[in-house]
Amino acid sequence: MSVREHILAAVFSLFFLFASGPFDVAARQQKTAFNCGEDIATPPVELKQYIKEHLRYPEQAAKADIQGSVYISFIVDTTGTMHSFSVAKGKELGYGLPEEALRVVQSIPGKWKAAKKGDQPAPCYYTVPVIFMLE
Repeated sequence: MSVREHILAAVFSLFFLFASGPFDVAARQQKTAFNCGEDIATPPVELKQYIKEHLRYPEQAAKADIQGSVYISFIVDTTGTMHSFSVAKGKELGYGLPEEALRVVQSIPGKWKAAKKGDQPAPCYYTVPVIFMLE
């Protein structure tokens, strides 16, 4: 192999390392989590009603007439516990909306009924939309 080929091989190796690095780490940490299929995780409360009752519209967002949707993703594990929360979409809304959406979803009480893969409980990813609309 020539020097040029070694350099190209090293560059491509680094590219793939950086392009997949964080995803590989996440995949190793949560390798058994999957996107819920037919037998999805079931919340302990009616989500729409719970969010409606517990959501507090941030004052600065109301004053600025900011509206929109924030999507909160998390994992429901085999015991029905929620963890690994993140704002999947809607960070750009700002004005406290993403933080409030995250707060209200993290506050959902109780254990979920775990998803199943085959006949076994399995952790799965779940995404909840939180809609901010001024009346």
